[in-house]
Amino acid sequence: MLLDTVIISDLHLGSDVSRASEALNFLRTRRFKRLILLGDIFSDLNFRRLTKEHCSFSPTIRKLSNPKRNVEVVWVEGNHDQGLSQLMSHLVGVPVYQQYAWEFNGIRHLAVHGHQFDRFVVNNILLSRVGDSFIC
Repeated sequence: MLLDTVIISDLHLGSDVSRASEALNFLRTRRFKRLILLGDIFSDLNFRRLTKEHCSFSPTIRKLSNPKRNVEVVWVEGNHDQGLSQLMSHLVGVPVYQQYAWEFNGIRHLAVHGHQFDRFVVNNILLSRVGDSFIC
């Protein structure tokens, strides 16, 4: 079965709670027209914490985004992706957006990560980053 859109959010690569292997298995065993990476794909800038499965994610995305595969891949920036998304966009070859809109069956859809609606995160970015380093 060909799916129209698959959305993956909050993968947090580099974190102990990441479910990278499950996400990779899902992506490798399904057919779809569009993949939306809906923010917080990486946990932070500390790439030394990436496991083998975590490191496999970027090449998989790059393969999916190859025009010959006919899969649209987009990345919607999350709060953990800030500072990473443009670099990763270049490395994996996908565009990065703050929000992404598409149409399916005549209905418009909008994908946003949602952190911008959390007043605490927005108003306390430094404190949020410090807290994230302990949680993730």
